[in-house]
Amino acid sequence: MANQIPRYRPSGYFRITTIPYVLGVAVAAALVAWLYQMLLRWIPFIYINLVIAALFAGLVGFAGAVAMRAGHCRNRLLAYTIALPLAAAPVAASHYWSYRADLGKVLEETTPGMTMAEATSQIPISDWLAIRKATGWRVKSSTVNGNAVLFVWGVEALLFLGLGLYLTGKAAGEAYCERCNRWCVDRAILVAGLDRAAVDPLVAAADLDGILALATPPEPPADQSLKLTLAACPACRDTGFLSVDEQRVVQRKNKQETKEKTLVSLAVLSPAQRARLGARTGEAAPPVASAAG
Repeated sequence: MANQIPRYRPSGYFRITTIPYVLGVAVAAALVAWLYQMLLRWIPFIYINLVIAALFAGLVGFAGAVAMRAGHCRNRLLAYTIALPLAAAPVAASHYWSYRADLGKVLEETTPGMTMAEATSQIPISDWLAIRKATGWRVKSSTVNGNAVLFVWGVEALLFLGLGLYLTGKAAGEAYCERCNRWCVDRAILVAGLDRAAVDPLVAAADLDGILALATPPEPPADQSLKLTLAACPACRDTGFLSVDEQRVVQRKNKQETKEKTLVSLAVLSPAQRARLGARTGEAAPPVASAAG
């Protein structure tokens, strides 16, 4: 059986403050959904609306990731569970704000003497949703309505859920020093001219020292390189992890793009290996004793 490189695994711990942080993000997202829904109404083009939805979903997911880090959450199951209310809050709130806006327009144009409470009792949100499904949106010379409206709403909800799951789960899986209660800090170097052919045999042999010793060849190809990333605790000299990514420059029509593929993810380094890679990345030497936080 081949040797295997030990990899970082989240401990599953978290601080109880994670919960109020996430609730705060959900409430804030529900409030900001008022502006989001207003933009959708001002810009009546479904394709642009989807771009706006993706941007807002990314913002909510990013805020959820910040909450994960603030709560020192290293529990991916909790992170994935938290993504559900983070997605539901802005989506539900955006429909609610749109409902209120339409009721306000009805009151202004037809029954100015009616209060909002009376209007909501006569036109509940379930009826409004049915009306929105029937009317839909205008796209060029045609109308998108019926089940197509449900499909668009489903895409919107999936954007929020998908980005929430990805970003919060990614944050909870980032390298963490359990000894010092600190998130690790990344520093990277590029080794030009090498690709995965130089790394794969070393990975198969579990030879981290060999990977750390990789250097640029005398005449390196310009279109390939390896990125060595050190994720290290900023408060002690012990905790460190290595990630290796292959980078290739490819020609796409009239421009060049860099494609990246992960070869090694958060391999556990010994203190000596961490110091060796730290010297290459220019990491400042941390204190000898850890400072728990």
